[in-house]
Amino acid sequence: MRIRTRTRSNAAVTAAVAAIGLALPLAACGSSTSSSTSSSTGATPAAGSTVGTSADAATRGVTQARVEIAKYSGLSNSFTPPGPPVHAAALLRGKTVWYVPVFLEAGYFQVEEKALAGALAPLGAKLQTCDGKDSPTAASACITQAVSSGAAGIVTSAVPVSFAQQAYIDAVDHKIPVVASQNAAPAPDTPSFNRYFVGTGLNEALAGSLVADPVIADSNGHASVLFADDTTDGLTAELGAGIEHAFATDCPGCKIAKMTFQDSELQNVPAQVQAAIAKDPGVGYVVTQYDDPSGLEVAQGAQQANPSIKFAAVGGTPSMLARVGQGAQLADSGVDPVSNAWNLTDALLRILAGKPSVATHYVVPHRLFTKANTTPIAGQLKDPAAWTSGQWYSNGAFKPAYLKLWGVS
Repeated sequence: MRIRTRTRSNAAVTAAVAAIGLALPLAACGSSTSSSTSSSTGATPAAGSTVGTSADAATRGVTQARVEIAKYSGLSNSFTPPGPPVHAAALLRGKTVWYVPVFLEAGYFQVEEKALAGALAPLGAKLQTCDGKDSPTAASACITQAVSSGAAGIVTSAVPVSFAQQAYIDAVDHKIPVVASQNAAPAPDTPSFNRYFVGTGLNEALAGSLVADPVIADSNGHASVLFADDTTDGLTAELGAGIEHAFATDCPGCKIAKMTFQDSELQNVPAQVQAAIAKDPGVGYVVTQYDDPSGLEVAQGAQQANPSIKFAAVGGTPSMLARVGQGAQLADSGVDPVSNAWNLTDALLRILAGKPSVATHYVVPHRLFTKANTTPIAGQLKDPAAWTSGQWYSNGAFKPAYLKLWGVS
């Protein structure tokens, strides 16, 4: 999915670039794990290139980072329909849709769950949630239970097909529509999957870029970075690739060292981060894929190694945004679970109507949080309703627009 529109016009974005300094203080806390460590410098000039060319590339990278920071610091204020009207609300009236998040304890999935229930209510449908518990066995059991209960549809979140493949096969073979959010890998190419399954993403490449941008801008393109790479699964790998690509293309003057870890090793992460920094004491920034729970561990190790190190991650969880607003963390990027829930509901309706959607037509707002735009919403960060309403990311224009598309407005 591509994010297209923000509250600021292009002219406003350009004007805002000059005002962005991003001299944000201190790093976050957390702990870390690492199974391997490697380091590399920024891109070196090709044969025949000049120092001036390298300097020009660095300048362009910093400028681009500041443009992107300005662009994604505001709210989304428009809605692009993912397809023509689909008046299929009657197909869900009085029925139950099952929601299977990979790990319900995470705040993102709790917000998405509430938003899904809110999107289904005008359609006359109810939501039944089953926690995947970060386990293939539990996630598979949830999908199987949904099938046996006669679910009108199944929405999964961060449960790749490979995580619960046989259960997914059973669902689509029973002609139950399945929408899989954050599905990193393509589904099997079978008639049942092609007809009853849609996988959507959250633009992990953009999320990765938004982690790198504040580091590039804050260091003026000369950051020494430790990338704590979470290699747990395909989703973390996709986001990690986005982070590495952003530094490689936009920051030739940056030096990147990398350590790897998996979520099963979180108790070891702080010590591993400290060890990686000890090998490269010039590190001034630490970045990782997710702010919760692994980011907390990574940040803790960074602060214990050197309190002046600055930290950035992805997730947009309230506790981490509070740190950003207080100046204890450089930046945190997030994606809106509320608008995503309404996207998933639309995708489900289109499968039911026999007109499966094109996953890339769905837009999910991303936002980069820095001290500049987080401090003003400090009160909202203490109010759970602000996150669950989606007001951190958009003006909510998608809700009435979707109801009109569905013929229930």
